Amino acid sequence: TVTVTGEVNDMWGDTGNAFTIGGEGLDLGEEILVVGAAGMSPMGGTLNDDAIVEVTGTVRQYVQMDFENELGLDFDTMDGFEYEESGPAIVATSVNILAADDDEADD
Repeated sequence: TVTVTGEVNDMWGDTGNAFTIGGEGLDLGEEILVVGAAGMSPMGGTLNDDAIVEVTGTVRQYVQMDFENELGLDFDTMDGFEYEESGPAIVATSVNILAADDDEADD
């Protein structure tokens, strides 16, 4: 089990079940895919691009069919989803939003 902190770069799915994070302290590459089971919700607010999150989970090799079967997701229905097959991914057991990018606060 690992816990990493990073900035949300890309998001797919209605509830943020799949997204990438990146950041200087991320030892797993420039970006890593984070996937949570269908129905998993982030704690601390609504997930959006540029949010800073703390993710806890297991690092695995991304294999789309395996992830879909195990987590109850369908990546083909996530508009624009694209990630390298067999790249590193975190299967999240928890996602905590530490800071959200609130564009409305700038208005």
